[in-house]
Amino acid sequence: MVGVTIPPLRERREDIQALAMFFAGRYAKEMKRPQMKTDPTAVEALRQYDWPGNVRELANVIERAVVLAGGDAISVDDLTLETAETNDRSTEMLMFLPFHESVEHFKRMRLQEAIAKAGGSKTRAAQALQLQPTYLSRLCKQMGIS
Repeated sequence: MVGVTIPPLRERREDIQALAMFFAGRYAKEMKRPQMKTDPTAVEALRQYDWPGNVRELANVIERAVVLAGGDAISVDDLTLETAETNDRSTEMLMFLPFHESVEHFKRMRLQEAIAKAGGSKTRAAQALQLQPTYLSRLCKQMGIS
């Protein structure tokens, strides 16, 4: 038996751009979207991230970005590079917003996350959220989520 050791993604940062392009192409095709480009600032953000979840985490981040991207390019704003510190800051930020504004912000994040996890399918996202698909569509329209 031969053992093969593959170094973690954080030790192969030169591979990140090629992997991101591969995953963007795969998920854009699956979601019947045009071929996606990656903005240079997004590529740099991907390179700077530590990737505790390795290649699987990169694939998930790119899949979510393809869902969230408004155009044919993934921007740094479409990336969800979460860390415990980022999660703490996001929760902390919500606590200082007026009540209704924080609820709207949380709803938007929850819907975007569910749609991303469902591979862009709002029907599957509605099932996961235990909502009627028509209600989810109405919420998305109200919040400007495509």
